[in-house]
Amino acid sequence: GEPRSDFGEGGGVVGAATPYMMTLPLDPSGIIEQSLTYYDGETPLNGRLIYKPMASNEQRPGLVLYGGPWGDGGGEAEREYARVYAAKGMVVFLPDYFTETCGDTNQTTLMICLNKYFGGFLSDTAYAQRIALLAYAALKRQPMVNPEKIGAMGFCFG
Repeated sequence: GEPRSDFGEGGGVVGAATPYMMTLPLDPSGIIEQSLTYYDGETPLNGRLIYKPMASNEQRPGLVLYGGPWGDGGGEAEREYARVYAAKGMVVFLPDYFTETCGDTNQTTLMICLNKYFGGFLSDTAYAQRIALLAYAALKRQPMVNPEKIGAMGFCFG
């Protein structure tokens, strides 16, 4: 059948985001988006946590969604995908890569981050992996996340 993206029996993310997944009947009301600061040594990184509050304190699956070159909790496209997964009951974390603010709407900061991203970040594999693992660890520490059910997906960096 058509590819789907949902949480499989074994706890991992199955498939990839598809037009099918984006049209599932989901209730986006009440989704919370909040900043989450975590650290690379003493350097603060500012990602974005997106989730739907639940009535119970039951832990739920987590997803680290590695966005494009801007970090800062993803661009609008990545945040839209994150909202879809959050509406399905996941806690989604969009990490940061740089100390600079690099949103996807400011051309000046976007160029700075694109230069950093393609001019060194991606070529320094050990550093990029460390940043990716810091994001995973930040999500894993969230009390509402089941640490045994964390998936990852990405766009440019993923």
